[in-house]
Amino acid sequence: MSKDIDEKFVKNIERLLSPQPCLSLNIFDLNGNILESVRQQILLRVEAMFKRTLGNLPGISLREAYLCGSSASYFWKEDSDIDIWLDVDIDKSKFFIQNLRKSKTFLNRYISVDRVTNKKLFGIGNIFLDIKVCTPKIKKMHGVYSLMKNSWYIMPRQDLVAGINPQELYDTAVARKEQIGQYIKKISRDQQGHIREGELRKFAAYYDRLVSKQYQSIFEYLILKLLNSEQATVNLQRFYLSEITKTLSILSSVLTTKID
Repeated sequence: MSKDIDEKFVKNIERLLSPQPCLSLNIFDLNGNILESVRQQILLRVEAMFKRTLGNLPGISLREAYLCGSSASYFWKEDSDIDIWLDVDIDKSKFFIQNLRKSKTFLNRYISVDRVTNKKLFGIGNIFLDIKVCTPKIKKMHGVYSLMKNSWYIMPRQDLVAGINPQELYDTAVARKEQIGQYIKKISRDQQGHIREGELRKFAAYYDRLVSKQYQSIFEYLILKLLNSEQATVNLQRFYLSEITKTLSILSSVLTTKID
């Protein structure tokens, strides 16, 4: 490692390259079978959430619910959320069929409004259920468990990080973090200090490319996890939302002035 070591990166690399001896015993037994009581609790909460949100939209139905994320892998932590992906059938909805590229983004935001205000309803004990409409891209780092079929869709593996070089992982994560900081500094603004609409679109595309790298390989997935641990990607989100809020505030002010 280099002289100016980022200790947080080092600790997180050690954790990410050290799989647990078994799956989370809060969810699975020692043989890797999901605890039936947990499965039923998750399905009840998924059904309640779906009825209160997506179930109100015409032509939308729930096809499957998957348990995924770190809680379905050998890389869980005691404070890991339970990630749930919903496979939503939109075949009978003309609007979503016509706007397929935007559908999952909209549906996830639609869920989030209700989910964030009902953490107790959609949690199991002290564990929060993080429910999203699933993407066809499968993260390579974890297993995927079909809650309705009660079977593994993708079996979790302990050997996924075998052969990963810690030094290369560290150097890449540090460089990527620096690149993110430099990118934000170089974004051009108008005379009032606001980011132009075109630049905001470029920024959104940059963020999407950065996040989508996780699907390319285990190495890239680990890089994103490290960037998340350092709040680098979270800071990007906050920056984007802050600028969007400023833009909307300006537009609102202009519209109000015209109406008056």
